[in-house]
Amino acid sequence: MSEIIGVAWRGGTYGIKIPERAVRFQNFYRRWGTVTLLLQGHERPVEVNIDKESFWDGDCGELIATEIGRWMASKGLAPWPRGNPPHFRLRPISPGVFEVSPIH
Repeated sequence: MSEIIGVAWRGGTYGIKIPERAVRFQNFYRRWGTVTLLLQGHERPVEVNIDKESFWDGDCGELIATEIGRWMASKGLAPWPRGNPPHFRLRPISPGVFEVSPIH
């Protein structure tokens, strides 16, 4: 597993999009059901569902959780200027667990 670059996403809530399908298939496994995100400077881990068609099919690939939006806002990363979402580094530290930090 290698370092992953994600992009902020906003739909009904906030998330981090893993834009390349190949990257999702190389670094995530559906059998995990969820992944744990350790958001830099956030006090507790965030569990995110990846056992859904929208994560695996097509161009979606969003890791979505209300807590991600709160974290982004606390870091001054959300909301962002139109067309200029922040990027994030996801570093795998064990199977299904990723440290997430903003790329400045």
